[in-house]
Amino acid sequence: MIRTMFALFFGVLLTIGPARADNCGALPNTLTNGTLADATQVMGNFSHLLACINILGATSAVRQIVTSGPVTTTGLPSFLPATSASLAVTSVGLSATTPLTVTTANGNDPTTGRQRDLVGFSTSNLTWSGLTANTTNYLYVTVAANGALAALSTIREPIYQAGGTPAIQNGQFTFNIGEMKGYLGNGSLAPRSDVVFVGEVVTGASTVTSTTAYAYNGQYEGIFTGPLVAGGNWVGTGHSIGVKPNFYDFIIVNITPEHTYAIGDTLHAASLIGNYGSFTLPLALTANRTAVTFFAASPTPYVTSNKGSAASVTLTPANWQYKFIARRGW
Repeated sequence: MIRTMFALFFGVLLTIGPARADNCGALPNTLTNGTLADATQVMGNFSHLLACINILGATSAVRQIVTSGPVTTTGLPSFLPATSASLAVTSVGLSATTPLTVTTANGNDPTTGRQRDLVGFSTSNLTWSGLTANTTNYLYVTVAANGALAALSTIREPIYQAGGTPAIQNGQFTFNIGEMKGYLGNGSLAPRSDVVFVGEVVTGASTVTSTTAYAYNGQYEGIFTGPLVAGGNWVGTGHSIGVKPNFYDFIIVNITPEHTYAIGDTLHAASLIGNYGSFTLPLALTANRTAVTFFAASPTPYVTSNKGSAASVTLTPANWQYKFIARRGW
């Protein structure tokens, strides 16, 4: 039995890899040859290694991100309250079944090539206190070696860049996408830091007036709603990704057949043009750090081709529903 357990220890260590095993720290109990192994000590070592696997051994398809947490019925993050009566904000809904989980990137291991990602999580609500009044505060967490999260904030919008020299201003976070590493300025240097931004809040003189919890895994997908918005109006949604998305789209789905389109048929923004009366233009879908929007042309905003021919047709707004999608892209 003991030999089997030692074999499992060895297998786990190989799975974690040298660098990750070092980051886990030493085993809590030393087992010596020729002495009877104590079950409590053995299980303590097993628990330690299990924690290492859960925290350090994971990889993520999307790195440097909030990965999961409480959600609304439509699947959007819901770990921040809408407002707060003070210059502090406490998360809501965190528990053992709905922890807030983040992944911070540290490049790749030069020996194994594996992602050096540190996974952190909290099953208890976090509080960001001491927020600066009358401005936007960016909420972040630091991730300790054991996965524990600490809540901090800055009034400096985080920088996400392909590469280059990190900014050294105190509280300024820079993430170099090319190397998958983040740096937090302290006023004189910008050491690499295990930091993940999870949201932002707008403050008044003594309260938090609005909050935005960043989208999980760097992607936003709305739900279909209808009818299509009438011409002469702005159409849009907040994507909550926290950075300008690399990919975004406006999708419509048929709910009542027309122009040879059947229920469930979908069209994208690139399939639509707007009729302004004397001229037509493609749907001008735009995105920034917070939202995806376009202006519905007047008088006829949704012109496309008949599904079964080359004829130009105008879609009936009540026969379609729409949604927006956006993804960070790295």
